[in-house]
Amino acid sequence: MSCLSRWSLSLLVACASQRGTAAAPEAPTALSPEAAQPQGLAPVPEILATIGGEPVTRAELMAFAAPEIIEAELAAHEARSNAIEALIMQRLIEAESDRLGIAPEDLIKREVDDKTPPPTDEEVESFYRDNEARMPGSLEEMRPQLVGYLHQERATELLRALVHELEAESGVVRLLEPYRVSVDAEDSPRWGNPAAPVQIVAFSDFQCPYCSEGARTVQQIKDKYGKDKVSIVYRHFPLPSHPQAASAAAASECAHEQGAFWAFHDALFAAPMAWSDDDYVRLATDVGVKKKPFKECLASNRHAATVEDDVQDGRRAGMSGTPGFYINGVVLTGAQPISVFSEIIDRELARVTP
Repeated sequence: MSCLSRWSLSLLVACASQRGTAAAPEAPTALSPEAAQPQGLAPVPEILATIGGEPVTRAELMAFAAPEIIEAELAAHEARSNAIEALIMQRLIEAESDRLGIAPEDLIKREVDDKTPPPTDEEVESFYRDNEARMPGSLEEMRPQLVGYLHQERATELLRALVHELEAESGVVRLLEPYRVSVDAEDSPRWGNPAAPVQIVAFSDFQCPYCSEGARTVQQIKDKYGKDKVSIVYRHFPLPSHPQAASAAAASECAHEQGAFWAFHDALFAAPMAWSDDDYVRLATDVGVKKKPFKECLASNRHAATVEDDVQDGRRAGMSGTPGFYINGVVLTGAQPISVFSEIIDRELARVTP
């Protein structure tokens, strides 16, 4: 049995968006519209305080605590967005149930639960192998959880398909704008047309395993959408916990000087994540970079400042971990599957394309 037949209708959206195996939260007690009218936040003034007559500005506040502020604002926006999705889903399923003369739970059972086969042993074992580094136990220890997770993922996809079909028939229009963060491309490495309707700025770390997954997804995005629809900018955010991440970032900028950033980027993510300068030189020459100017660039350390500028811009944009993506300013964090990217990209293409 999937989560769908056990949970109340008001929690369907949690099941649809859930990517882990945590238990569902308790459904909140509904308030009447008259009883729940928050005043909202006041507009943030340019000058927030004065100290001995000296102003404390909004820009200074963001430089001091951007990750925490953006995280809180994004959480508030996501709470509204998730509630809207829950209401849309609930009303669509209730309307379809009324049309068919059956209970909502019976509709979900018929269209989702009964059509969701359990994963095969081969699928469970393949998923375990692909994610073994993150597994806290052996295959046999993890098997029950993995079976439940994969079964839930399938049920979620069927639920989403059902809701999308009902949306198309009902003419759903969403009016809440996404939360956006302004991030400049600067002179960073770019793939695609700078005038493409969808601009993705990626902050990444060459020693981050989740960034390696993210890089594979970025390649899928390139293949799916092409250079005229999507442009991708790479910016550096090496984490202090990764000892070679900053030097790898600087080395990639040396490759960028010779027009080989993306080839070197791919080579780094394909190689074991521990490098010396000799490794950088070998990987660079393997992708066609001229050795002498590359070695001179490495020795000069001139791109340490480039990397640090990226880190500071990332912090101002709310970055605290990697990878992070800004899709026309819409924030997406972590190594998400291409389906999650595509939802945002397709929406942005529909919004900005005549």
